Amino acid sequence: VLVDPEGQVQAWLTTGLSRGTVLGIPAAVVADRVARLTAHGRIRRGYVGVAVQPVTLPAAQQAHGPHGLLVSGIDAQGPGAGAGLLVGDVLMAADGHDLPDPAALHARLTESRIGSPVELRVLRGVALHEISVLVGERAR
Repeated sequence: VLVDPEGQVQAWLTTGLSRGTVLGIPAAVVADRVARLTAHGRIRRGYVGVAVQPVTLPAAQQAHGPHGLLVSGIDAQGPGAGAGLLVGDVLMAADGHDLPDPAALHARLTESRIGSPVELRVLRGVALHEISVLVGERAR
């Protein structure tokens, strides 16, 4: 446990997530997770039903940014497929926030977004599209 000079807990320390490196999990994050576990018995996460991987775009497609997330797989029954996302699409932004890596997309799909739309800026070929996807709840 990491405490400040006033004795307030600031973080929980662990080496369990990496080899030999001490990581601190902020107390506010721990408190949030405990509250969610208490309320729901689990951590609920948003889901759009796509598998993605970071991609650097070729020069001809970089007018909308150099990086995005290539849709490499799609759940045919998921929200993304229902909204019209296709394998090969490149997700450029979610709700106006750039998507340089999968963590950036996951950060937009919080528990509070379940049941609400996320606005995706999607590059398909050289054309840019705005696609609204209703965020579902990831299965347990």
